[in-house]
Amino acid sequence: MEWINRVRKIKSMTTRTRFRVEGMDCSSCAAKIETAVGRLPGVSEVGVSLSAAVMTVRHDGGDGRIAAIAQKSAALGFPAAVLADDAATPQTAACACSPS
Repeated sequence: MEWINRVRKIKSMTTRTRFRVEGMDCSSCAAKIETAVGRLPGVSEVGVSLSAAVMTVRHDGGDGRIAAIAQKSAALGFPAAVLADDAATPQTAACACSPS
């Protein structure tokens, strides 16, 4: 039970931010984003939904962290913008995970 309390404490100290991600066309795209964003300092959890074109990130907060997450995704070829609400519109675009 102690580990459950630790998880709750960590989650209470972090912020959850959702991003709309453009350009994903396959599961490899989503995995690439999850891995790269998950390696950023201050990021504790990343989930990417290919079908919804949404990335959910749990991080230590701050506008600088949000900008770093968006920049990392964009650097991989997948522009990301913070969602203002929970409505996400899937985007259709060419797969950006493989060079043309």
